[in-house]
Amino acid sequence: MTAPMPLAVPGPAAAPPAPDVTVVIATYNGADRILATAGRLAQQTCADRMSVLIVDDGSTDGTREVCQRAGLRVVSHETNQGVGAARNTGLRHAGTDLIAFTDDDCLLRPDWLEQLLAARERHPDAVAWGGRTVPSGGPGLIAGYVSRIRPWEPLESETLLAESVPVRFLRYLRRSFRPHRRRGERDVASLVTANLLIDRRPVLKAGGFDPRFRYGGEEEELFRRLSRAGGRLVFVPSAVVDHEPVTRLADVLRRSRGYGRGNARLFLKHPDVTPTVYPFPLAVATLAALAAAGAARGTSSWRPLAVLAALAPLGLYPRWVAGAAAERRLRVASYAYVQLLQEGACDLGWADVARSERGQFAGEIRARFPRLGRLM
Repeated sequence: MTAPMPLAVPGPAAAPPAPDVTVVIATYNGADRILATAGRLAQQTCADRMSVLIVDDGSTDGTREVCQRAGLRVVSHETNQGVGAARNTGLRHAGTDLIAFTDDDCLLRPDWLEQLLAARERHPDAVAWGGRTVPSGGPGLIAGYVSRIRPWEPLESETLLAESVPVRFLRYLRRSFRPHRRRGERDVASLVTANLLIDRRPVLKAGGFDPRFRYGGEEEELFRRLSRAGGRLVFVPSAVVDHEPVTRLADVLRRSRGYGRGNARLFLKHPDVTPTVYPFPLAVATLAALAAAGAARGTSSWRPLAVLAALAPLGLYPRWVAGAAAERRLRVASYAYVQLLQEGACDLGWADVARSERGQFAGEIRARFPRLGRLM
């Protein structure tokens, strides 16, 4: 007789593998949108390799409770501290050295994280890998404008090689006529935290995000320090997240003012950074002020000045006029006025910091631009 086979006694279930990347979402008053972003994380093709951490930056709309009811891990600030501080909290509390960042108004495509991790395999000597953040299509003038300017594009490496004011102004004029967009996987100077994978170790060694950058410019400032230390940043266009449609002009201007503040703080912190101030809004505002003054005095010269101020954006931003003619859509020409307002908001953000840090700002101007400093 054949001896009976021994019965197999099941052993303890194998523990699931430890995640090797933590996805951090910093949010402020995101109760109405955070679960949509978190739900896309559950659909990732490599969801078994990740854990999720929500950093609630002092929300007052019940964001923490919404996340907890959904079973999400949450770390909260008692008060709002800004996006730089929130991301630092994510760095400290993540249980892995690989950290992916995204925002609560982004919807992640299923292979988003897989594409970033694959890029890390191709470029293991880099410290950060970031993908495309695509504005979702939406109705209306503002959504169409945002989808065309692509505000979440990476900062190209050659941009930092042209820090003198005249060279940067010439580059700005060229973009006003025909913006040049590079394609393909490549090294860049800065990535956006809406779509980012980083190695935590060099970031912590560099000091993390500067919490003074409450909204806007925090990633560029960090990546400047990492680049100076020899860190590579790789742009991965195949890793895509869709950004919720931006449909309100007020939201565009609010974001732009925040970026202006970030640019001003970059200027104050880094001696090699030149001012990022847009000249066209000031020029049009001056024309409008002269026209208003002439009208108040009752002179006839105000009318041509008013017409010139009204039509100036079409000449200052000719790409939109050319686009309107090519597409036969008059609405495209109106984007010139939206761009003027957006750049004006950036200038206001710069002025906010110049006023609040008046002493340091004046000192930096005198040190870097002696001729201009003598006029102050």
